[in-house]
Amino acid sequence: MNKLFIILFLLTPSFAYATWGAFGSKPIYKEPLAYPRSPETGFATNTSEYYGKRVYYFEAIIGVNIPCVTYENRNLILQFGMQASTWMDLGYKNGAFPLLTQDFYLAAPATFRYKDFSGAIKFNHISSHLGDGVDVLLDEVLTDEEKAEYEKLKGRPSVDVPLSEPVTYSRDYLSAHLSYDFSIHGVQSKIYGHIGYIHKVHPQGLKPWFLGNGFESTYYMKYFAPYYAQDVTWNQDMDSVDYSSQFGVIVVPDDNALFEMRLAATIYIGSDRRGQMVGRRLKQFGFGLFIR
Repeated sequence: MNKLFIILFLLTPSFAYATWGAFGSKPIYKEPLAYPRSPETGFATNTSEYYGKRVYYFEAIIGVNIPCVTYENRNLILQFGMQASTWMDLGYKNGAFPLLTQDFYLAAPATFRYKDFSGAIKFNHISSHLGDGVDVLLDEVLTDEEKAEYEKLKGRPSVDVPLSEPVTYSRDYLSAHLSYDFSIHGVQSKIYGHIGYIHKVHPQGLKPWFLGNGFESTYYMKYFAPYYAQDVTWNQDMDSVDYSSQFGVIVVPDDNALFEMRLAATIYIGSDRRGQMVGRRLKQFGFGLFIR
């Protein structure tokens, strides 16, 4: 009994500093800016080559990161929340915006922050849908001879004319993330690493591991903060090392702001991570407005 009282006596100062909160906190783990599947909200104009032809399209992103429960004890903060996001590629043709591809993302993250370290363990789900397909944009760039060749193919039996066919693509995976914040001569920086294992995937047969790292550097001024961010991730499903980067400016929010806004040029070189395009090589460049 005496030992029990001693243990409670030692723990009492720790509990005195502990606080709990629900839905009122900000996320304690900040998702990487350059990682192509970080949940946020934004709109970008992108360009890439598709079957050797350059196409232009819009990317609309709707995402949210909701902290549900937060526990804080001195320098240690623990948080459990929910994340959801969708990425939609929209073309432009005949005054309308055909839906090209759409990917959906859901996650349940358990995150922590201790001084300058932060991280997360997440259960994630991604699935995708083709929409009208990128093929609709080719009508703007194909020559008359190429269009005539496609018309001939339509009349032949057992010939699939569409360049992209809808496929069932979804994956459930576990991921772990760790980052470290530091400052050098007024430049706020972060380095991070992440690893993941896909335990359920369609189409079957894709290999399960991915591993990556990246860094971000931001120089804060009174109203704006120039920044550069990059991510390099090896995806075993396509045995591809994928490079993604952003450089732009952050509009410095005040202390009571609900969100942070930034303008950025974007680059992605690697295996296409859109579910309907997995396996294709992609060199994509763009410019967009992002909010988180």
